[in-house]
Amino acid sequence: MLNFSICPVPQLKRHGVKNNKIPQEEFPKYPEKVGIITSETGAVINDFKKIASKRFPLSKIFLFPVKVQGIGAADEIINSIRYANESGLGLEILVIARGGGSIEDLWTFNEEKLVRAVFDSKLPIVSAIGHEVDFTICDFVADVRASTPSNAAEIIFPDMDEIVKKLNDFKYDLRVFMNNKVEAIENNLNNISNNFHFNKPINILNTYKIKLDEYDRNILNIKNDKLYKINSSLDNMNKLLESFGPEQTLRRGYSFVIKDGKLVNSKKFLKKDDKIDINFYDGLVKAKIN
Repeated sequence: MLNFSICPVPQLKRHGVKNNKIPQEEFPKYPEKVGIITSETGAVINDFKKIASKRFPLSKIFLFPVKVQGIGAADEIINSIRYANESGLGLEILVIARGGGSIEDLWTFNEEKLVRAVFDSKLPIVSAIGHEVDFTICDFVADVRASTPSNAAEIIFPDMDEIVKKLNDFKYDLRVFMNNKVEAIENNLNNISNNFHFNKPINILNTYKIKLDEYDRNILNIKNDKLYKINSSLDNMNKLLESFGPEQTLRRGYSFVIKDGKLVNSKKFLKKDDKIDINFYDGLVKAKIN
């Protein structure tokens, strides 16, 4: 339900001016607090409230009641503009409105002091004076001109039905997006769960086990081959050593002489009557030097 308040206006002095107009596209899209300066009675405020309630009932409207024609009307409107700017009510937009009439009826909104007050307002002002064919100087210095007070409400307040429709469209798009996302995730999970590497870990382990056994056999074959070669080399070396050993040498017809337990390798170490041992491959023979 639309929140509506009437704000009595005290007398105020002129305040500082703003630098330039605020374009309509920079107005708050969802205004929570809107002020309207108009007569407390008559069709203007009722039409404005009716459209605001239909389009955006979440907003709160503050009425600054003034005379809209005749002596003192301009001063009341000027004072309301200044109060709306300085009151601390947190207003976001201000509307100056009155119904149609003759040029004389609307002349208040051509007065210089009122025009300057509209121009000086820090709050963005929507001028809604008269009917669509009516123009006043206030219309040209305000931030936005509305053709009628009802049109001012249509400019300021968004259409709740359109907002709800957009939200429902967004809700539908979001649901479709989430369903597609969930379906894609489910498909990915199914693909993963049906994948050989995920679904049959035992087979994978067995595969690696077979490969490991094959590597073990290869390593064992390599070790055996090396051991065989080493053993063959050792056998050959043993045979070679044996062929050069003393026993094989003796078998080939050689012998060696021992005197007093020592090997004699030269005849100069022997003299007549020396007793010696001559060693053959099949035994020992004692002898005496003649």
